[in-house]
Amino acid sequence: MKKMILLAVLGVASSIGFAQQFEQPKDGAKIHLSSNLVEMNAAAEEKIDIWVVRSKKAKKAKFDAPKFLGASDLGISIEADPNDPNHFIATLNSAGVKNGKYFYTVASRSRSVQKVTGATISVVVTTTETVTKNE
Repeated sequence: MKKMILLAVLGVASSIGFAQQFEQPKDGAKIHLSSNLVEMNAAAEEKIDIWVVRSKKAKKAKFDAPKFLGASDLGISIEADPNDPNHFIATLNSAGVKNGKYFYTVASRSRSVQKVTGATISVVVTTTETVTKNE
């Protein structure tokens, strides 16, 4: 019985450990996002994870922190994960932003000859207010 429980725990732990495994690019690095579509209410805040997945050749290369390129409507801040140099957390803030769809390219630069393949994200902002009709 103890062996069954141990195997079950190891199975769950290994599936969680492999949840963040991404296919390694052949050269340079590639950016992966926890979600390529974020739907949020007006004046809300959402967090997404960003990973910079490196090729074998780029393991020791230095990369700048990812940046969101596109309309400057949303408030976006990016923080590095202190435990993993390839993981970043982006906070999206829609305070004062009009309803609509916003598209961004998440990109990074290499401080060497390595290329970085970016990712795109779509952010949909909707109003939480309900319109009442006066008669």
